[in-house]
Amino acid sequence: MTTEPDSPTPDSPEAAAPPKKRRSVRRRAAVGLLSLALLALLLVAGVIGLLALRSEPLVVPEWAATRLSAQINRDIAPYSARLGAAAIVLEEGWAPRVLLSDTELLDGAGARIVSFDSLSLGIALQPLVEGAIRPTDLRLSGTRLGLRRDTQGAFWLSFGEELNTASDGAGEEGAGFGQIMAQVDDLLAREAFAFFERLDIFDVTLRYEDERARRNWTVDGGRLELLHTLGELRARADFALLTGGASAAGVELSFERKAGADQAFVGLNLTDFPARDLATQAAALSWLEALRAPISGALRLSMNSEGALGPLSATLQIAEGALQPNDAATPIPFRSARTYLTYDPVTNMVLFDEINLQSEWVTLRAEGKLGLVMDEGGWPEAFIGQLRLAGISANPSELLPEPVTFESGFADLRLSLDPFRVELGQLGLKDGETAYHIEGSFEALEKGWSYQVQAAAEALDLAQVLAVWPEKAGEKTREWVSANVLEGHINEAQFALRAGPDVKAEPLVSFGFERVKLRFLPDMPLIENMSGQASLLRKRFAARANSGTVTAPEGGRLNVTGTEFIIPRTLPAPAKAVVNLRAEGQITAVLSLINQEPINALRSTNLPVTLADGRAAVSGSIGWTMQKNPPPGALTYDITASLADVRSEVIVPGRVLASPKLDVRVTPKELLISGAGRLDTIPVSGRFQAPLGADAAAATVDGTIEISPEFVRAFRLGLPAGSVSGRSMANIALTLPKGQGPSFSLSSNLAGLGLAIPQIGWSHGQDSKGRLEVSGRLGADMKVDAIRLEASGLKASGSVVLEEGAFQNASFERVTIGNWLNVPLKIVARGQGRAPRIEISGGRLDLSQTTLGTGGSAGGASAADSPPIGARLDELVISSGISLRSFRGEFSTSKGFEGNFSGSVNGQALVEGRVVPQGSRSAFRLRSEDGGQVLKAAGLLKNASGGMFDLTMAPASAKGSYNGVLSMTGVRLKDAPAMAELLNAASVVGLLEQLGGQGILFNEVESSFQLTPRRVVVSKASAVGTSMGISMDGYYDLASGAMDMQGVVSPFFIVNGIGAIFTRKGEGLVGFNYNLRGTSSDPNVQVNPLSIFTPGMFREIFRRPPPEIKR
Repeated sequence: MTTEPDSPTPDSPEAAAPPKKRRSVRRRAAVGLLSLALLALLLVAGVIGLLALRSEPLVVPEWAATRLSAQINRDIAPYSARLGAAAIVLEEGWAPRVLLSDTELLDGAGARIVSFDSLSLGIALQPLVEGAIRPTDLRLSGTRLGLRRDTQGAFWLSFGEELNTASDGAGEEGAGFGQIMAQVDDLLAREAFAFFERLDIFDVTLRYEDERARRNWTVDGGRLELLHTLGELRARADFALLTGGASAAGVELSFERKAGADQAFVGLNLTDFPARDLATQAAALSWLEALRAPISGALRLSMNSEGALGPLSATLQIAEGALQPNDAATPIPFRSARTYLTYDPVTNMVLFDEINLQSEWVTLRAEGKLGLVMDEGGWPEAFIGQLRLAGISANPSELLPEPVTFESGFADLRLSLDPFRVELGQLGLKDGETAYHIEGSFEALEKGWSYQVQAAAEALDLAQVLAVWPEKAGEKTREWVSANVLEGHINEAQFALRAGPDVKAEPLVSFGFERVKLRFLPDMPLIENMSGQASLLRKRFAARANSGTVTAPEGGRLNVTGTEFIIPRTLPAPAKAVVNLRAEGQITAVLSLINQEPINALRSTNLPVTLADGRAAVSGSIGWTMQKNPPPGALTYDITASLADVRSEVIVPGRVLASPKLDVRVTPKELLISGAGRLDTIPVSGRFQAPLGADAAAATVDGTIEISPEFVRAFRLGLPAGSVSGRSMANIALTLPKGQGPSFSLSSNLAGLGLAIPQIGWSHGQDSKGRLEVSGRLGADMKVDAIRLEASGLKASGSVVLEEGAFQNASFERVTIGNWLNVPLKIVARGQGRAPRIEISGGRLDLSQTTLGTGGSAGGASAADSPPIGARLDELVISSGISLRSFRGEFSTSKGFEGNFSGSVNGQALVEGRVVPQGSRSAFRLRSEDGGQVLKAAGLLKNASGGMFDLTMAPASAKGSYNGVLSMTGVRLKDAPAMAELLNAASVVGLLEQLGGQGILFNEVESSFQLTPRRVVVSKASAVGTSMGISMDGYYDLASGAMDMQGVVSPFFIVNGIGAIFTRKGEGLVGFNYNLRGTSSDPNVQVNPLSIFTPGMFREIFRRPPPEIKR
């Protein structure tokens, strides 16, 4: 059998004859054929006796054949028969048979209708003995049959060459089948066919034209068998159909009908029949059009006299093949399929009792109903219904490592045929307690498959997720999930996929998860009890944790709610992953976590994970390549944290750093901590920076710290109370090298800070600025290597030594205050609770430029809080030209500046003294056993000698001025130019000679004066001896040595002094008034000789009033 794709058209010559007339001819031809057989029986009866004597056919003479043909033609007119050679043979059982060859049946015009290569007719023996000829069977060979199905589905049968009989419209479609059955019934009911039982046709050529399918088939060598028994007609035919494959398809047709019945039953057995060909023959099987596979099976249906088909039952076994609706669609292979179905044409419903599909892609069993949706021509355009599924195993394209199985399921679907499209209204699958819900569509377009699928599952476990995750779909991502997601459950899973010839497949996946245990980085602790949502869209996978914890190696658990896991592009491999980390917990836990491999944030800092206590809120990103051996630099991270209620004794060793809030950032390059807080009790702010890496530099801290009285107490600097007031911010920098104590530097402009050393009268106001710089090393043995202070005229630089954090001593190479202090200074601790001792070991102090003594310690501190002072000055300047050298003293400041001292006046006369507080300053008392040398050293009297010297100096109202009282005894004056000039002017020759000799001895010398930085103001002075007495008042300029003095010289004072009761001390009853000017080396003396005649009580008339000294 061969297929012919082009069917006749209504315009072809073969279809030109009037349809009704041609149908009449064909029907009568069938009746004429039987009449021809009856006439042949007459010939057989005449010669049967002769046949009994022969074993070979007996050839009928030509004249007998002519007469036989004439009889047949009369009986079948207007048709006629053209007989070839005729013979008679007697078969086994004495059954005679007529043999005819090359027999033709002609129409009224003499045209051939049908021909037979051979024909034989069996004759019933019993009627023949009785003189009647009754046929028992008819055998035909070499005939051609035509079968056509019109566009309405009606079948037409024809014989011979002209097979293109066409339907002429509605109402005639089934007439052919019904009329043929009626004529057959009529013929078989005649007496002549009372013994007729069988018709066999061999070597049949059948041409089948299907106008509905627009296809033609032709088969050769077919066989048809018809049995007639007890009024029931059974027929069977078989054909071999060449399909273009390796083997031919087998077709076996069966037919059953009772005489006179309105209904006949048709059966069809198929072997390796093409699915696409079978799909064209029955509406219920039209879905087979999409298959490329051979089918074996059986079909059973009924047909009424009008040619209408009844219910169809089919058993189909589909061999290995593929689903491929068109050549552009990629084949979807299967191993085999089997189905049992029943089709009811009244309800247009197909009942599938079983569908069994076996393939590498999917294996399942199914049953259900599908309704046919018919087009205008009465052919299905779609199937709609529901199937129940069982024993499902799926592995599309063998993408999964193992097929995924489902216990049961159902499918609501619509199958459209042209174009091929499957629409899943709902596909439900169940695996244990897990239910899957799927919907979507698959369509075969001109360029290939197009599909869109949505799937949902309420609950899955990890094993189920991996089972449905194709190995080649994000292979590395799947491997990572398989290795690092240790357990978990999926809920509310959603899946969507759309693809087509011009649309690249882009899956969309979303799902919730809970109770997940995940290792997000190698060597990192697991995230446990994690729940959240995840999605996959356009190769981007993202998951967010709504809850979850990480148990750090130290510090307890971290809450990782809000953490996101993202793979920006799952393809190409290796994919890169990003964790947007969110975590809350103890600071130790956070540091412990980020100090694990592969981050190791603290490795190069030498800092412990117990760096600080407090709470941490962490955010940031960690990125890496999802491969077994990532290259260097494949891991990146940028993590920030907000630390609350921070307390650390590690960042600044030996100190407590506390802060309500600190900010942290960690990258592969550095660790940063910044914020404000308190160091011990001192306000600080700053930034801790620790470079990371194998060759990283030391960690550093940069910030500010408040300098205040609290700072002095917290750092145990040992400064007296009241020395520091106010507040000033200082910049501080620390360096924390590995294995060493931290080094630091501090600087401040001192704005807002008050400083005071009341013992020396120095202070720095809070509204003034200065400069403080400190550097050193922190730790158990804290040390200040350098300190430098510049403030309000004070300059100091030195270093500080501390032991166990406590102040021990401070050494300053040079301390200067204005132009009055320039000394090296050392401050030495005296124990806890006691003010340090101040030691001065050289330098210069100018009392004329400052004030010392406050009348008490700063802030009213106790004696224990007041620093003692030990001074060893190179020079203590009292006034211009007068100083104490090699000054030594020990002083207390508990009640003011007080103590004993010694020194050498201008380096020539040794004195001892004491300083005591008076008011806001200090008062001094100086003593010496060589008062003359003191006067000489001071430049007052160059040739005075001997005598006791006692000088008291109290602070005057003016700065640097003192009011003094001098008392001397036993001092001798000689070679004094001013005195000599005075005595010479007074013509006191004896005294003059005495002055030039052994000198004049004054038993008592007294003076009240005021010492200012520029001069000495003598309010009164007297010197009394046995030789003379002298009084004096006036002025002495310290810088130039110029004098402006006045007084009285009283010679012979031992006698003359009797009148002293009426005059000033040192003046007698008789004396000379004088004025002394010039310098001590070049004096200018003026004496009033007449003044000697003025009694002492009236001398004030001849001289100016003495200077007044303000106390």
